[in-house]
Formats: sequence, C-alpha cells, structure tokens
Amino acid sequence: MDDQSEQTLPPPTLPKDLRISLMGFHDQEFAQTLGEHLCFALDDCSRVLDLERLAGVTVGYDLASAIASVDMGEPGVSPPSFTSTAEVECIAKAVTVKRDGIEKTHVVYSAAFIEDIVDDKLPGFMQALHLIAHELGHVAELKWRDESAPTLDEKLKDGNFADNLFLHTATAVWEEYAACRLTGFIGDVEALKEQYAKNFDDSAGLYLERARDKIKDFRVHGSVDTLLLQAGTHTAMPLKLASYLLGHLDANQDETDLQVLCPTYADSGLTALIPRFWKALRSTWNRMDDKAGLAVFDELKQVVIESYIDAGVNIRPQDEGYFVNAPFTADTMPNGEADMVEVRRPQALGLL
Repeated sequence: MDDQSEQTLPPPTLPKDLRISLMGFHDQEFAQTLGEHLCFALDDCSRVLDLERLAGVTVGYDLASAIASVDMGEPGVSPPSFTSTAEVECIAKAVTVKRDGIEKTHVVYSAAFIEDIVDDKLPGFMQALHLIAHELGHVAELKWRDESAPTLDEKLKDGNFADNLFLHTATAVWEEYAACRLTGFIGDVEALKEQYAKNFDDSAGLYLERARDKIKDFRVHGSVDTLLLQAGTHTAMPLKLASYLLGHLDANQDETDLQVLCPTYADSGLTALIPRFWKALRSTWNRMDDKAGLAVFDELKQVVIESYIDAGVNIRPQDEGYFVNAPFTADTMPNGEADMVEVRRPQALGLL
C-alpha cells in the first residue's frame, strides 16, 4: 500500500499492545513471513472494522491446542469449545475473554487454512484473506452487540432454561450473519457464495429427520430440557448455516433467489421459515444501534421457537416460562404408524 492510498483510508483500530502467537511452526523463517503478512492483513482489516476489542491472535496447526492456550482472563468466563461435524469443519474460532471487566475477543486460526496469506498468487490466498477478515468481523460485532445489549452475558447465566436456550441460539445465528455482512466483500465473493449455499442446502435436507429422531428419544427419557437441547441442535443448524449465506448476500447486495441457489432448500419444510428469518436478521441489524437491550433479539427468538414447532415440538408461553410438549405423530414415534394405532385406539373406543 503506498503512502497516498493509505492516507485515504480510515486510521487503523488495532490495539497498540496486540500480541500474536504462532504455535507448532517447525520452519521459523516461514513463521516469521506468515506473521508479517498476517500483521498486514490485520492492519488493513482494522481500517474497515472496529477492532478495539481484539484481545489477541493465535495461529496454530493444532486448532484444539491453540484454542486451549487462550487466556480467558477473569474467573467466570466460560471455557472455549468448538465443534466439527461431517457437514462443517471448524477452522477458526473467535473466543470471548474478559479483560478488566470488559468482554473482548481472542481470535484463533488454523495455520493450515491461512498459510497462503504469504503470497497473493497462491491458490488459497483469497480464502485465507477472507477467513482472517471473517473472524475479525466477530470482534467488531461483539463491541456493537455489547454496547446495544450489555446485559446479555448476565441473562444467559440466570433465568429460565428454555428462554435462555432460545436467546443463546438467536444470538449465535445473529453473530454469524453480522460477521458475514461486515466482511462478505473481502475475498472471492462468488466462491464464498457457492460454499455458503452448499452448506445451507445440505443442512436443509438433513435437519428435519435428525430433529424428529430426538423427539423419538424424548418418548423414552421424558426430559423437556433434554428435548429442547438435543432437538434444538438440529433445528438450529440450518438457521446458523443460512445466516452465513444471508449475511454474505446482504453484504454484496446480491438478490439471487434462494430457491434457485439452493434446490434442496426449495423442497424442504423451510421455505416459509427462512424468509421470516432473513427479515428478522435484517431487522436486528437495523435496530442494533437503537440501544434496545435484549429486546433487539425478540424477532430472532421467535423464529428459533418456530423452528422447533415446524419439527414437531409445540412451545407456547406459560407464566414466566414456556409449556413444551411433542404431539404424537407417525414421524415422531419410535415405530411410526404402528405406534399411532395404539395412540388412536383409546380415541376410537371413546376413552379419550
């Protein structure tokens, strides 16, 4: 970047005392080169993203060890975790830490996925650039969200289990939407669009059967909390993966028809829910500066609840919490229609 072009950009927002840790590098010369190019990328991103709350950056070839090495700061901060599935591989993590009573983000990258940042002619350069930027998008989102809804952390530690679960899911999908919308123009825009669309489309074809399997398990264990937690893992997955795609599309003002882009989704039970979800995400984006507190997530929470209902779990407000049940249907009974014969028998005999 020449001096003239640098003067036209906003000033960098990187903390002056930022520390970068490189773990598991056997070639120290390459480690130094990667570190230098990573610093350039961080500086450039800090001119378009507010990175005031970036607590640190760690890069390692063993992602689990790199995440475990992060100093969480003050007591009471939940230890970091990550999940990789057959559909989605975790290659980076934005870890929330606390410094002097303030929530900040320590970003961790899998070295194998950003090492091409050393040369813009390498095939993985654009992917590496976007991955670096995307995780930094979480840094900017954390500050934005914390200033709008500063009581979120306390709320998620107390209160009604179901309400906190719905709120946690709502904030999780919002975080990915916001990070993608903040950084979707960085990297290979079309390649990202295709990958996000594929991830969402694959999930759209899998979530319903998996959620219904957890309802079948509920017939045996009878725990409502377990039902909400286990079924919610699957009802939330297409929402989370859609949030990447929808944030990316909004970042680039891309109006591609989702049903054309994602053919499995077009034939799924999500075609009524996802447009409402997209509307709620955009509404949250537009209201985040209003300092509305936790109410900013109300629309997204309602969509999360509707995702359970669509899968076969009925949820309605009751007193200070929710009434939850799972009506008997062939799709949610262990033996399908055979079990439904026994359910209907008392009705046929006039016993119910």
